[in-house]
Amino acid sequence: MPAFVDQLTEFVPFAREPRFLAVGEALDQGSPHRAATLLANVLESAPEERTPTLDLWLGRLWERAGDAARALEACERATVTTAPLHAYAMLCTGRALLDLGRAAEALERLWNLPVPPAIAEEHGLLVARAAQATGDRARAIASLRDTIPEELDWESADRALSLAEMLLDGSPATTEVEEALRLSRRAAAAMAAHDAPRQRAESLEQRALAALPPELASVYTTRTPGDRRARAAAPFRARANRPPKREAADGFPGPRRAR
Repeated sequence: MPAFVDQLTEFVPFAREPRFLAVGEALDQGSPHRAATLLANVLESAPEERTPTLDLWLGRLWERAGDAARALEACERATVTTAPLHAYAMLCTGRALLDLGRAAEALERLWNLPVPPAIAEEHGLLVARAAQATGDRARAIASLRDTIPEELDWESADRALSLAEMLLDGSPATTEVEEALRLSRRAAAAMAAHDAPRQRAESLEQRALAALPPELASVYTTRTPGDRRARAAAPFRARANRPPKREAADGFPGPRRAR
């Protein structure tokens, strides 16, 4: 389950209303499918009370239940331009379209979509995932690059490695190889205390060095003072960069857990 999808706390006030108590109870019991079914029944029995926000809640419940088709239907109803959660509903439709194998449609809807800062990262990840699925390498790289902060934590370091892999695939330009090399070194420093991720970063570093022209490779083989400082500080940062217990945001671009 993508982490952003799993956060349904914004709908808690609705679950406390008498008409939605059964929905909240089903969620508490770990039954999102039953919760979605109950909410759909309430909304169908009182269509005059239906709002874009309630449709978004329904879509998110269907999404958690693993029913992308119903999630798409509900979230599309929530994409009213004037609705306060319009951007959230658009991301919901994008996720559902991707889950249904309709990446081109997802990319069309998500590209250039204005989003608030709170969901800018998720938006970038979804665009990158959709662009990669459609073979649009340039947009996939640009969108994923926008989600990489200056200071890497565990999740952003993993994304940095995915971006490095993307940059090295195909016939990369020298500037792309250099960027991949820098990303792999930054990620290796952030993940220094964890063998498998660090080895992945170091493997990408060697792959990038091998792809550079010899004269450039010799320059990058000698580490800069900044590289050395990052490696020296890595053991102290590692405590803060332990792998999170929750799943990575949107599961892109790595394996997604079964729902």
